[in-house]
Amino acid sequence: RDVIGYVGRAPIPAGEAEAWPAAFRELAPRISVPARITFGDHERLWSLDLADLAELEAVLSASRRRRVAVQPGAGHNISLSWAAPAYHLKVLAFTEECVLDG
Repeated sequence: RDVIGYVGRAPIPAGEAEAWPAAFRELAPRISVPARITFGDHERLWSLDLADLAELEAVLSASRRRRVAVQPGAGHNISLSWAAPAYHLKVLAFTEECVLDG
């Protein structure tokens, strides 16, 4: 079985590495609710340079409030990393912004 790397201790199937980003780019323009996507800075499934992050945020074109971010000190599953408390505080702050914005 072909793999491109590992997410934590689990191998990433090569097909998933190709399918998931393509599926996101196809579906994201249909998302009309607020959206916040955070990648761990050790993520291996997505390219995280500034141009790619800006393009991912732009693809969420139907969402009036959108944010794409990178969480320092985290891998693929941010909620299980040492960065989890900071990540969850940022998610709650984004949620509060959405509520206050109406």
